[in-house]
Amino acid sequence: AGPLYAAFPVGSSLIDKGASYRNVIIFLGSWAALKIPHMMMEIGALGLKLALTRLLLTAVLLIPMAMLMEFILLRVKPEKPELTV
Repeated sequence: AGPLYAAFPVGSSLIDKGASYRNVIIFLGSWAALKIPHMMMEIGALGLKLALTRLLLTAVLLIPMAMLMEFILLRVKPEKPELTV
């Protein structure tokens, strides 16, 4: 997967290509929170039960969080800033 900062240009490209905010938010949230190396560290530090609980809750709650964020963003109607060089 890689570092999170690498995912933002990908998310921006997805929006430019017509992806919904919901899908991009799920993509970014998954990229940030659902990584195997992090799971291994959490299992060692927190125990298997707590690490799996966190993983399950994160995976399940990403979808409603993304739906709520999309609802809010579509009401605000964000404008893409003009970049000048």
